Amino acid sequence: MIIINEFREYQDVVEEIAKEYYYINLRIFKDSANSVPRNQCGDIYIPAIKDKDVFAAELTHEVGHSVNDPITLYNYLKALHRVKEALSIDETTVMRIGNAICDIINEYHISKNKKLSNYRAKGLKKVFKEWFKGSNNIQKLLWAFYNEIHNMKIKELKSIFADEVKELKGIFLSLIHI
Repeated sequence: MIIINEFREYQDVVEEIAKEYYYINLRIFKDSANSVPRNQCGDIYIPAIKDKDVFAAELTHEVGHSVNDPITLYNYLKALHRVKEALSIDETTVMRIGNAICDIINEYHISKNKKLSNYRAKGLKKVFKEWFKGSNNIQKLLWAFYNEIHNMKIKELKSIFADEVKELKGIFLSLIHI
């Protein structure tokens, strides 16, 4: 259900996404132009995005954090613990990559819904060149993972991290039922 939507210009997209995430109350706020989209205790903050497809992609992802992962602090900590054990990494490292871990789990769930995955892929393809050039290695790995699971067909991403993406899929398939 849509409780608050400050993006009236994208009401149709918000309604479509709300249908897919039918069991959550959506509160969507416009944030400053240079802010990062985020889910803060269930409230969705997205900068004033001028492209409807990019907005839909960001909204899909941020709402997913309330529905798919981490959902609760307990789930978040449980996932981090399982990744720490699976990868044999120290606690400091796992905490540093915690958001990426939740993003991977969230995106995997999104990829299983054709409509949401299409929203995500369409928006990400539009911002790929701009966002990818400033990415660090973890972000590049996430891009390669998104390319694979959302079937985005971005040629530049097919060859990089191919083995790592396969390994990630295996590890995170075990985490999706936390």
